[in-house]
Amino acid sequence: MTRRLLTIALLLGLCAAGQAAEPGSKDDPIITRSYLENLHSWQVTNLQDGQTLSLDMGVTFVLRSGKAAVVGVGAEGLVDLTAGRELKDGEKIVANHLMLSPASDRRGLRAQSSVVLLTRGLTR
Repeated sequence: MTRRLLTIALLLGLCAAGQAAEPGSKDDPIITRSYLENLHSWQVTNLQDGQTLSLDMGVTFVLRSGKAAVVGVGAEGLVDLTAGRELKDGEKIVANHLMLSPASDRRGLRAQSSVVLLTRGLTR
């Protein structure tokens, strides 16, 4: 009985694998090398005093110079991965800490001087 169930499960798995999406189709799109390089490599981003930067979910950044504060949404803010805590709206971002945006809902940061960031995953 167990052998029969395993055989049926294996056959069902093979049938499902045969129905996988065609490479390049809408269900399995092909992405470009430049997209991957922009998504996974660090880029320098400059902001002027008072400028705001909204971040998509998964964007990471490091404040290299200048002063900036979190722009949150309600009680939600940005994650300081270095300190292991969430920074709320208006809190200062610590220089050289790895930061993460956990959602794509207009949260981000506001420069309080000229700012230099290293960003990864930023598409603008």
